[in-house]
Amino acid sequence: MLRISISEFLLGFTMKYDDRRKTLAKKNVIAVAALAMATIAIVVVFAAITSTQTVPSHGTIAGINLGVYTDSACTNQLYQINWTTVSNGTSVTQPVYIENKGTTAMTLNMTTTNWVNQSGLTITWDKEGTNVNPGVASAVLATLTLTASTGFTTGIDFTVDINIKGSA
Repeated sequence: MLRISISEFLLGFTMKYDDRRKTLAKKNVIAVAALAMATIAIVVVFAAITSTQTVPSHGTIAGINLGVYTDSACTNQLYQINWTTVSNGTSVTQPVYIENKGTTAMTLNMTTTNWVNQSGLTITWDKEGTNVNPGVASAVLATLTLTASTGFTTGIDFTVDINIKGSA
């Protein structure tokens, strides 16, 4: 049976095991303590150099041959996205519903144009190349993602046009 008392560990560096005494090497205890202190120091330094900055922004969205909506019933058409704020190294998402307003199946494509103050910003989505059949019942939920790089210049407004197109 292993027994160790805190006072023996801290002061005497001994431990009892089956009525035998074994002395712990001071260097092992010192090494573990030094490693723990180094870990704490790294965490404190990282916390001290981490900061968050926000950027107000706006975006305009246009659907070509299709409708872009905020709801699954496709009744609230979306004309503009207010991305609110984005911080360095983070992303903000905006869900949208895409309805094919044509009469034949379409393949979705998204591009961005007319950027103002784009440096360090990108917009992507999860439906590139997706096929959508005509009608509200076939509407697709898509997620647009605005990402700011870690080197993004903060404190600026930006604008961008997001173009979502359906091709037959």
